[in-house]
Amino acid sequence: HHDTIAIQMPRTKAYIAAVLGILKAGATFLPIDMEYPQSRKDYILHDAQAKLLITEDFMNDMLNGPQQSVFSKPADDPLATAYMIYTSGSTGNPKGVMISRRALDAFVRTCVHTYRLTANDRIFCHSNFSFDASIEDLFPILTCGGELHIPDEALRKDVAAIRQYIVDHHITGGNYTTAF
Repeated sequence: HHDTIAIQMPRTKAYIAAVLGILKAGATFLPIDMEYPQSRKDYILHDAQAKLLITEDFMNDMLNGPQQSVFSKPADDPLATAYMIYTSGSTGNPKGVMISRRALDAFVRTCVHTYRLTANDRIFCHSNFSFDASIEDLFPILTCGGELHIPDEALRKDVAAIRQYIVDHHITGGNYTTAF
């Protein structure tokens, strides 16, 4: 059994640092959308038996205070869970779907190979971090040393501004919803 650590943070590089820290510590990360109703957040935290909830305030306290580990020792078991994503709950309570480290590793390798990603690529992560589409934007580009661009919520919702951002920053890829 590995520790599950929930993350509820704005779309910043600190979020990515938290995810990578959780994985490096051998724990499972669980993204929680900041816009979820409190009852849904509470349900997911309880259901996932999250050991810790990382917020922006928590990160600031950790960076500015004494360093104390809250994690178990690192996991080298490829079957250990890398992350957990909760379903929409449209057919009842949301259900946690667990993805192993081996599955994440295979997925990332496949993406890098299939999309021929290199350190020259620039990925725009439009997806919400609590949806699995964000995994395809976040990990493959970090693995090959390319640039990851994380728009804030205001930019994420402005189609014209996104188009200009993509042009200005020479973005080479990313996941976008059909509606977008």
